Amino acid sequence: YYVEERVCYQCHRDCSECVGGGKKDCLSCAELPLLWNGECLSVCPDGSYETEGDCELCPPPSLTCLSPDVFLSCEIGFYLLLSNCVRGEECPNGTYPDQTTRKCQKCHSDCETCMGSFNSQCLTCDSSIGKFKEQDKENMPGKCAKIPCEENEYESFENNTLTCLPCHPYCTSCVGPEATNCTGCVKKASAFEIELGIVECKMCEDINVGYYTAADGSCEEVCGDGRNLGQLECDDGNTESGDGCSSTCEIEEGFECTKREGKADVCVDVKEPGARLALKRVNTLVLFFSEEVVSVLDSKNLLEAVSLRIKGVSKSCEYTYSFSQGFPANTTFTELHIIVDVSCALKGTEEFVLSFTKPWLLKDLSSNYFDTGSLQVKALKHGTSNSTSEAVVGQIGDTFKVASIGTLAFTVGMLVLQSTAMGAFWIFVDAVQIILYLPVINGVIPENFLNFIVDHLSMCDFEFPFDMLPDWFPNPLDWLEHLAVPIFDELSLIHISEPTRQAEISYAVFCLKKKKKKK
Repeated sequence: YYVEERVCYQCHRDCSECVGGGKKDCLSCAELPLLWNGECLSVCPDGSYETEGDCELCPPPSLTCLSPDVFLSCEIGFYLLLSNCVRGEECPNGTYPDQTTRKCQKCHSDCETCMGSFNSQCLTCDSSIGKFKEQDKENMPGKCAKIPCEENEYESFENNTLTCLPCHPYCTSCVGPEATNCTGCVKKASAFEIELGIVECKMCEDINVGYYTAADGSCEEVCGDGRNLGQLECDDGNTESGDGCSSTCEIEEGFECTKREGKADVCVDVKEPGARLALKRVNTLVLFFSEEVVSVLDSKNLLEAVSLRIKGVSKSCEYTYSFSQGFPANTTFTELHIIVDVSCALKGTEEFVLSFTKPWLLKDLSSNYFDTGSLQVKALKHGTSNSTSEAVVGQIGDTFKVASIGTLAFTVGMLVLQSTAMGAFWIFVDAVQIILYLPVINGVIPENFLNFIVDHLSMCDFEFPFDMLPDWFPNPLDWLEHLAVPIFDELSLIHISEPTRQAEISYAVFCLKKKKKKK
């Protein structure tokens, strides 16, 4: 009941206590459990929730709720995510803000982010299962498809991302990175089954030590590893040519190789040193060897083993031969010079024939003996002197002698009167010098003719003290010795200096004279 103007009136039947007789005047309810704004209800209205017999308004931004923490719907601009209301951009990856349901709805399973629930509405794809967007335009929806791995690749999860990684080189297809994860082998590999559908692929080098897999898939023996297993001619443990076993493991010419079980082959040089004969000057033979050789004897004793003859020369012709310079035993060289002194003229049709009567006296560094038989070379035309030429040269020598002494006397006399008169004398000396240079010209000049020139140029018949030359001045004897002209063995060098020319550089004139043999 409720009191109005001192009269008691009965409350509405829903109310147990009230302030008036209306339905919404209840202070407490008779049978219905909930009181909401003076009205007794069986359930709380939308936008409110039940709490201890009362209904309370749902907190914003929710529209309906079960409690202040459990929302059932959201205001415009917000979307229901589980039991909370969030803005559209706050919907997590894998969901999108659905305008119809006002909820963060789940994307298609192919999508990581999306604009709708279909697989054609993906913005990005789920990389954890190897997806990619076919329509690859930024912020535009597209369909996601699975990453197509190549035949020689396999799927692998790295950093929670599905990627395609290459198979082992021995595999054509596989389920993992190792040669034991193959499902197919390359042509050059052999397959060994591990389990149903899975095989291990092996190459020749994995099966047999000392072999490798060739380009055509065949097993070939390794060259240069020091193991000769039978396929190779030789294997000395390297791939360098010139040591008897070539870079392709073939025995080189002039070598023999011996196989050793478990060790590298040993190759030795068995070829005899070769040689060729050449004519350097009219009377100088040069024996060129194909490799370094060692003389067992010294030059004097080795010469006794040398046989030299001139084929096609008259029987009356006499000749001698010697080495250009001496050498001790065990000397190593690649060429040998032999000087031939011929007393007769040669037409140029003759041949020098050289051989060694004892070929074992020369050997290479591998102790192979020199044995090439006889060597031949064609001779050059070689002149000689006669009584007429000797008389002419003698007359020329006497003329030079008289002229030089007369000129010298005249210039000395004129020197007293005029200091410049010495020029005429040096013009004469220049002319003599040209003749005296003949021995060092590499031409076909008869030796006897040169000897007669030297014999009759008696103006040079005096000795010059070479030990008085300054240190910086080269010794002319050394220079002439180097030319190896045969007649120099019997000649001495005379030096005439010219200190009198003031306007020109001083030079030297070299004259040759035959040494006087001591009795």
